[in-house]
Amino acid sequence: MREPTEPAFKLAEYWIAKRPNSEKYYRFWWDKESRCTRRASLGTTDLQEAIAELKLWYVRHHHPENEELESVPLPTVLRIYYEEHAMDLPSHEALRIGLTKWLDHFGAVSVAEAVKPQSIERFIDMLEGKDYSPNYINRILASGRAAINRAYKRGMLKNNAYIREVKVGYTPPKGRPLSMDEMRALYHLTDKDYLKRFILWMVGTVARPTALFELHLSHIDLEHNLVQLNPEGRAQNKKYRPTVKLPETLRDYVGEGPYLLMNKERRVDDVRYAWRRVRKAAGFGKDVTPYSIRHTMARHLRICGVPAWEVSAQLGHKQPGLSVTEIYAPFAPAYLATSVQEIDKYLKTLLIPTSERPLTWPVHVQCPNHDNPCDGICSCNHKGKMVVDTRIELVTPAMSMQCSTAELIDHLYFVTAQIGLCGPSVKRLSGSAC
Repeated sequence: MREPTEPAFKLAEYWIAKRPNSEKYYRFWWDKESRCTRRASLGTTDLQEAIAELKLWYVRHHHPENEELESVPLPTVLRIYYEEHAMDLPSHEALRIGLTKWLDHFGAVSVAEAVKPQSIERFIDMLEGKDYSPNYINRILASGRAAINRAYKRGMLKNNAYIREVKVGYTPPKGRPLSMDEMRALYHLTDKDYLKRFILWMVGTVARPTALFELHLSHIDLEHNLVQLNPEGRAQNKKYRPTVKLPETLRDYVGEGPYLLMNKERRVDDVRYAWRRVRKAAGFGKDVTPYSIRHTMARHLRICGVPAWEVSAQLGHKQPGLSVTEIYAPFAPAYLATSVQEIDKYLKTLLIPTSERPLTWPVHVQCPNHDNPCDGICSCNHKGKMVVDTRIELVTPAMSMQCSTAELIDHLYFVTAQIGLCGPSVKRLSGSAC
């Protein structure tokens, strides 16, 4: 191969040059195996475009190996973490949003620059300035911390980095507890079969919503009346998923599968849209969430005199000092016996038809026309108020301001490729959804 012209730009082990008698720029590198120089066209005669193409190619293919924090761009670490790990996790959406926050704030700086204490403090100040809660800020910080920690454990970085957490005070439980009348309103006003089943099984198992989204019918043991909330292959974590007793009433609400929550032939993994609809139809505020059912049942069980240890076992609060023999405890006849008995009574009341027990609302969600109130359920068309009758008003959810998965990855590539081009202020591509 004829010798190329003098290098016009270098990046790590790659350089840009022209071939003799050619106007286009090429990417050159030394191939150790063949012990010769290789080349690939960059497809342009403009040097700045060639440099941009080389940097973009480098970002897409470069995988750090035991490098100093100063020499590795933060977006490279975020990209590798998201593409190789985070996007396959159940929490991928929350991680995507968290990583986007890091990217928006830090741009194309090195890992070393981003993790400096003063840099993290400025990042936290920015997040607090948006009125984010301490818990939400900690989740955002955790996404970047996880990316850097993973890069260190896999030998991409020579050192790890310390990223502090925000101090969290008392945090009230998610979702306020509900009365029986409010629970009946939620159940009987929804027009979605999968949401009805979701509400019943939230009551019947007192599980976290995610556990029901992932519940396969093979984990419902009708012979022994057991529900295994933790799927096979999932390692238990601090969100412990217990095996609980199946209330007799729920045996008629199992469905055809393959998963418990199905919408036609699609597995349901989110009820937020349907939940907002029925919540508005019932006249409830945003403090009524799916977690409200879990907290309602926990409170109900204690009011009914269910022992504290049994309530903890039902909720999946791991008890210290329990031995391996507890794996077999669900098969004992007395296991959660008091708890499941009270839950079954609650379900029977919840399912009473509205023709036998009409729906009623607490005062704060009844007819706002106090001078001339409606009889029973408010069905008058008040200006600006929801009409509560046999219809459920369609609620249009707010459009997400976050970018999609594909756009996040493209944005990661782009920002990293700007190193040396945009200086300290990294500008985005025109029209980017990020």
